[in-house]
Amino acid sequence: MMGRQTTAEMLDEARLIYGIPEDDTKRDAATLMRWLNQSYIGDLCAAYAIPELEDYIAKNTAATNPTITFSGASETFLRVIDVVRASDSHKLTRSSWTDYAEAGGFLTTTTIGEPERWFVATDESNQILRIYPCPNAIYTLNIIVRIRPHELAIGEQTIIPEVWDEPIRAFFTCRVALSLRIFDEASAWRQYGTALANQALGLETYGTNVLKVPSGGRGMNRTGGE
Repeated sequence: MMGRQTTAEMLDEARLIYGIPEDDTKRDAATLMRWLNQSYIGDLCAAYAIPELEDYIAKNTAATNPTITFSGASETFLRVIDVVRASDSHKLTRSSWTDYAEAGGFLTTTTIGEPERWFVATDESNQILRIYPCPNAIYTLNIIVRIRPHELAIGEQTIIPEVWDEPIRAFFTCRVALSLRIFDEASAWRQYGTALANQALGLETYGTNVLKVPSGGRGMNRTGGE
């Protein structure tokens, strides 16, 4: 399944709402597409548990090595959701740098056993999964991740279902309103996108008198701003 609305249609709608001419050099197609991809990938996909973006990567630990490094295009993702030992389907507990240090996670030669905890750190180019205790043998871990969709070009559709088109459009219109310094409407679009995303996940339900599209359009008659 994929989205129904194309990126070109989303750009045209934002231009129509705020009366943005196509020769606006501060909001040209390349700039609008950058904002749209930030809304799609950053505001939506990274923040919400969209089922269609979940996948897993199977990785083997090495004895006495508490790290697993992800690298390459096939291992690019937005975040790790869960880590499960393949041998017994045991779900490891998410942890942090502080917990890791306090538990002796840096004592890689003495604190060993079956992996029980995990957290993700980064270096300059890769994401690194740190596990504790340090493995006492080779374990296969199924690492559940939220994949990072590719950035969209003009005319493309998203790789997620149509129900997510409206939240993306709302978050995108928020960024357009911010660029025009119409802050109250930007806030309204952000709230609208959040409500739509929660509704798509079944976290909230709204009646027709509650969930409303922000009014928009005041940018067409503005006297200040950019």
